[in-house]
Amino acid sequence: MTNRSSNPNSDQSLSTSLSWTTALEVVVAFGVYLDSERHASKDTSRAYLTDLRQLLEHCLVDRSGGDRIEGLPASVLLNMTIDEARGFLTALQHRQPAYNVTTLARKNSVLRSFFRWLARVTGRPNPMASLMNQFTSRGKPRIVPINDLRKLFEATRGTSWVARRDFLMLQLFTSIGVRVSTLLRFNVCDVNSANGTITIRVAGRPTRVAPLTSEILENIRDYLRARQEHPTLRLADETKTRLRQEQPLIVNKQGTRLSSRSVRRMLVRRLKGVGMDPSICPSILRHSCASHLLAGGASLREVQRLLGHQSIASTQIYLQRPGSGNGQSVNSAA
Repeated sequence: MTNRSSNPNSDQSLSTSLSWTTALEVVVAFGVYLDSERHASKDTSRAYLTDLRQLLEHCLVDRSGGDRIEGLPASVLLNMTIDEARGFLTALQHRQPAYNVTTLARKNSVLRSFFRWLARVTGRPNPMASLMNQFTSRGKPRIVPINDLRKLFEATRGTSWVARRDFLMLQLFTSIGVRVSTLLRFNVCDVNSANGTITIRVAGRPTRVAPLTSEILENIRDYLRARQEHPTLRLADETKTRLRQEQPLIVNKQGTRLSSRSVRRMLVRRLKGVGMDPSICPSILRHSCASHLLAGGASLREVQRLLGHQSIASTQIYLQRPGSGNGQSVNSAA
């Protein structure tokens, strides 16, 4: 259990919870938690809060909150029972047009995360502690074949700082399976060239290190050198050094951290450039990393540690695609 006294954000949430009057205020407070403590991406936060607003809309059917969720009191969430939550999930199953099982599983997960947080900040028992994910059918993860990855890498190679940056992002997605949010939090100091590793920090999780190949380390050096040849980027780096600020590893043309939306635009542009499906997203590249590593002989435990999965069950889904990588190392694509 989290030690509340060591976390000022938790103390703030505890005091704030005493002044909640509407259910929507509780949801907004959860959004603050996602941003400040979980450091969730904007897309993740938006999806979670949308799901919770949908829960409030469901509550309007049986409660006198008027016809707007703004009228629902905080007690709707503070006193919600597991049977009411199950009723909401059952209603989702019969919705038309129908949700796919992945979406239903996410909405179930959001409920469990939200009420776990609510119990922590209020000191109340968690009514959803025994709420199981009833949508357990997990489809096979979509992956990109090694040959397609190789084609994408070859087309992205270049000597400009932008090309080296884009190439590095593709390397990190497919070699160590980082999420976008993690990628964009990397600082230059996280790279340890001597040990051949990069430090991964995720809020609420133990810090871990991931191995980097000699080719990735060389590209990082070339990319940072190319940055110094760009006046604006060089000035931005020198300013951060003078002010003893952390230098982000992945930057935009102003020398500040790249946004997740910019990463997505980059990927779409690169995919279209080689005639590949532009719907391939960073998450699919992460899936591809895991699948190809396992197909190439890596153990489940190794891949679990690399991806930062808390449960090995999350890693086992990548075993559903035997031979997907034809025994080739994912690093061979780069």
